[in-house]
Amino acid sequence: MSGLTTNFSFYLPVESDGIDNNQVWAAAINGNFTSIDALLKVHADAIATKMANPMTSLGDLIVGGTAGTPGRKAAGADGQVFTMVAGVPTWAGSGVLPRMTTTVTLPVIQPGASDRLAFELARTTHLLSVGTDSPAEVRIYDSQAACLADISRSTTTPPLAGMGLVCQNTTTSGKLIIQQDPVTTCANLDSTPSNMAWVSVRNTDPSVAKAITVTIVHQPHEVAPPTTGTPDISSTFDIGMDGWSVANDGTTSWNPGGWGTMDDWNVGLTTYFNAPAKFLGNKSAYFGGTITFDIRVRTAPAYNADPGILTLIGTNGVQISVNGTIPTLNAWTTYLFNLSTSADWRFGSAFAGDRVATNTEIQSVLADIAVMKICTEYTTAIDHTDIDNVIMHAL
Repeated sequence: MSGLTTNFSFYLPVESDGIDNNQVWAAAINGNFTSIDALLKVHADAIATKMANPMTSLGDLIVGGTAGTPGRKAAGADGQVFTMVAGVPTWAGSGVLPRMTTTVTLPVIQPGASDRLAFELARTTHLLSVGTDSPAEVRIYDSQAACLADISRSTTTPPLAGMGLVCQNTTTSGKLIIQQDPVTTCANLDSTPSNMAWVSVRNTDPSVAKAITVTIVHQPHEVAPPTTGTPDISSTFDIGMDGWSVANDGTTSWNPGGWGTMDDWNVGLTTYFNAPAKFLGNKSAYFGGTITFDIRVRTAPAYNADPGILTLIGTNGVQISVNGTIPTLNAWTTYLFNLSTSADWRFGSAFAGDRVATNTEIQSVLADIAVMKICTEYTTAIDHTDIDNVIMHAL
């Protein structure tokens, strides 16, 4: 039976040498005989090890979860369609995306002052209501350029036609709760359209500085497709502080040139820029990537940051810090740190006396970041420190 080039099968005519003539036998290309039963079992075993079936009920679907792990998606209701909302597979009625609520809390805003940031809503969405938890004026724009062009306009000055202002709502006492009646359509008109809406928030309380929470209820109409790979997380301070706040003593402010500033109160505490929520939480995908940022000091620096220029603290209580060179007076200094042992990360809170952190410890912090802070303290005098271009980048 040598020299075979194709598989074939036949019934053996008689039982001999323990061969069961009720089985179908096949000769492989190498000339060896094996039963079809055995071949099917091998293939069935191989298929069984590929993926466990997560489905349990009629109409279930299999969807990819974290890292593509298969999971069960229960059947939707009659008339619903399967669609994507913010990158998540979702059942929605009649092809219309569901209403969504987006809430953002800004850092403390002084009386009469304003701050700006980008809300992730949709490329085009219908605004249903705008609210705040304290007296405020909220303006929503169709582009970053329109938001920046309107910074100097006072609350009492009416907007110009065609300036890109989608809506403006104000209250000077109590919470702001405005139903957009009729419904207002907000479309992103940046040169590269995205899901962002550009929002300016002014504290209209005459005497109390506040961290104002803004809540927008909207119904997406057109959502920009998700980017491939793990996206950068960034703060470029083009329109405001982007949610960055000060830790310990001092105040933050935004410069129209496009950077953030911390002014120290010099009460003996080490001061930091605290990162907003988008840099926190599960950032495991960024292990092995980088964090970069620009620092400029306007008070002559005397020493390196202590206990480190960049500190990450996990919800598990693990703290890691990394240090860099002393920043240059009145000039931007760029820092880049790898999110692995390629950088000199230290385990603990003192830095200089702490041991080197392991990759396992770095990964445990990245699994759920509770605090990310950048030091602004480089002298025993009153510090004035600027920050710009904070970017967390995955490989």
